[in-house]
Amino acid sequence: MDSGSMLITGCLIPRRGYQKVEPSIMAHESVEVCTDFFIYVELIFMARKKESKQVIIAQLRERLAEARSVIFVSLKGLKVKETEELRRNLRTEHIDCMMAKKTLIRKSLEDNGVTNVDPKKYEGEVALVCGYDDEVAPARLLALFAKTHDALKLLGGLMFKGGEAPMAMDAVQVKRLSLLPSQSELRGKVIGSLVSPLRGLVSVLCGNARSLVVVLNAIKNAKSS
Repeated sequence: MDSGSMLITGCLIPRRGYQKVEPSIMAHESVEVCTDFFIYVELIFMARKKESKQVIIAQLRERLAEARSVIFVSLKGLKVKETEELRRNLRTEHIDCMMAKKTLIRKSLEDNGVTNVDPKKYEGEVALVCGYDDEVAPARLLALFAKTHDALKLLGGLMFKGGEAPMAMDAVQVKRLSLLPSQSELRGKVIGSLVSPLRGLVSVLCGNARSLVVVLNAIKNAKSS
């Protein structure tokens, strides 16, 4: 590489020499500014910006691949303290809340094969709330938080169903989803419905056994007399 060029992030950029800056522009005196410096800074900035976007998309793509449900919300108007409180509430049930540009969210959705929802249709900034253990939990916790924080708005969501295409939900459907019982509540009801007949059967069997003992004792007493 000769003295008339320089290497920047693997690309050979030819020198463009020095540019004279008029006294009225800088420090009341003539200053020679190397234009290569500005090219270098701009290239580094653009490279880092692109790398940052790729990192965000990769993180979103990973979360979406693991999620069982995703709720889109607007946090506009929430104070920092309130946003942190919401995040803490969500983390108690293994739920993530992430902010990103809508174009990056859409790209991560498309990378995961989701094309029936476009985040750009929502106004303002959008946050993703991803639930990994319970499909209902994100909607339930968000709806509960919204009761005391009017600034939180439910926008829509996605319900993932195994290998099938996810079901898109609007704000009304998300609110309905929030009213459903959680998985732990459903398990409790199922177990209760299974145990109840068994308890009845045990009672019947115990009752029949007691009746049989009474009859046998009566027969025994009759014979002895």
